Amino acid sequence: MGRDITEKKSIEKAFEIERLRFYNLYSQAPSCMGILKGPDHVYELANELYLQLIDKRDIIGKTVKEVLPELETQGIFEILDTVYRTGETFSANEMLIKLDRYGNGKLVDAYLNFIYQAHRDANNNIDGILFFANDVTEQVLSRKKSKKEKKCIRI
Repeated sequence: MGRDITEKKSIEKAFEIERLRFYNLYSQAPSCMGILKGPDHVYELANELYLQLIDKRDIIGKTVKEVLPELETQGIFEILDTVYRTGETFSANEMLIKLDRYGNGKLVDAYLNFIYQAHRDANNNIDGILFFANDVTEQVLSRKKSKKEKKCIRI
């Protein structure tokens, strides 16, 4: 009986170490990351970089529609629904997303490289969506400015 308790404590400690390792990796990742649960796309996890991107804090337990209603007209909810329904991964490069970063109704352009990937439960049923994103706005704007300057020089 004593051995069972010792073994159980050892397993619990190992699990806690792995949980902390995952959390540190996740929270310090150089990309925006998160998990949406269910067909309504409720935030279950979102790392600090993602919270900075959308300039929001208290999002866990809320739907993407509640947190980012400005995405309604940009086709994002349809993409999420399709990934959830079909399990097919969606990826985009330098996709223009307009965000109400400051909560004042004025949309700010953000160019994102991102992936929505179906998350599956132990029975292989889709139960959510994993998302990974990189904000490439500065690179895109810099490249556009450079192209514009080259056109002006040629004229």
